[in-house]
Amino acid sequence: MAQIVEKIKICGLSEKNGSLNLGIITPWRAQIATIKQKLEEMGITGVPVDTVERFQGSENRVIIYSTSVSNHYQLERLGSIGVNRSTEAEVEVDRKLNVVLSRAQEQIIILGSVSVLRTSLHYKKVLETIIRGGRFISASERVEIFGT
Repeated sequence: MAQIVEKIKICGLSEKNGSLNLGIITPWRAQIATIKQKLEEMGITGVPVDTVERFQGSENRVIIYSTSVSNHYQLERLGSIGVNRSTEAEVEVDRKLNVVLSRAQEQIIILGSVSVLRTSLHYKKVLETIIRGGRFISASERVEIFGT
């Protein structure tokens, strides 16, 4: 994660008005602490790292979303499924995923186990959209690009 932030910083992909405009969202507090520690070790400061709930109401030019799930049972704790009644038909939505996707002004990077995320109807749709748009980067490509 820290290497990805460093690469984004070096490339200037998230700069807005001369400052780093990047946020990191992850669902687990232990993951937040680990990411903050790694960023600090690399001398990267000023990057907010927090849960979906705490990011609600704020935006960044670039958002990195680390799902941090490696097992199917973890998906249940990752989302918040509800029904959107504002449309003609009732549509099931994952409220937390909706918040994550709407925090990025320009770009979102989603990190996670594709095989696990595909078991969720909502994440499957997001993955299909990313793949269809030619924006999917495999784990091996990620290592080649970001070094991690």
